[in-house]
Amino acid sequence: MLLIVMKCDACGKEHEVSLRSAAQRRVRAYCSESCRLWLIRNPGAERYSRKVIENCERCGTKIPDERRKNGKAIYCSKECSEAAYQESFVGNDQKRAHRNATSRAWMARNPDKRRHWRKNTKANRRAKRRLSAHATEAEKANRLEEYNGYCAFCGIRPHEEWEHYIPLSRGGTDTIENLFPSCWDCNRGPGGKHSKLPLFEWVMIS
Repeated sequence: MLLIVMKCDACGKEHEVSLRSAAQRRVRAYCSESCRLWLIRNPGAERYSRKVIENCERCGTKIPDERRKNGKAIYCSKECSEAAYQESFVGNDQKRAHRNATSRAWMARNPDKRRHWRKNTKANRRAKRRLSAHATEAEKANRLEEYNGYCAFCGIRPHEEWEHYIPLSRGGTDTIENLFPSCWDCNRGPGGKHSKLPLFEWVMIS
């Protein structure tokens, strides 16, 4: 079998191919499956413009060839990939605090725009409630009877308000499937309802 040396059209790496294989490919030639996929995804790219990542971005170890088959490997192993994913969450609390502080500062500088935004938000929410279906008084009475008149979250305090499982601001409705009896503390307290009743129990009882 006759072999010739060709340059990969994607990364420019020299590799040996059979003369017959080179003739069948005619214009395009590639050194690996990942380069072939890159050429398919980037049909108008210039030759030799692909930058191949040789070493793991986390530990610096050379990436094995079997992990390059999909053309997206930047880590040497699954362990490095999972560790990098966990490290990406570091500093999120500081970012959230900075984002909230920036938002509050903007609202303080633009009271008119803030007032206009809040007015539109409330108007959209009221319009959505008018257009959506509503739970009847009979349905609410039956739902309240299921919990004996007590809060569905803590089961200790009596019912005072109706809680929307999916908030109206996030597309929730006023149907009985989305309403549960709640006390004031569980409905308005910070994170109270989620700590009292896990999500899988929400799904079971709804």
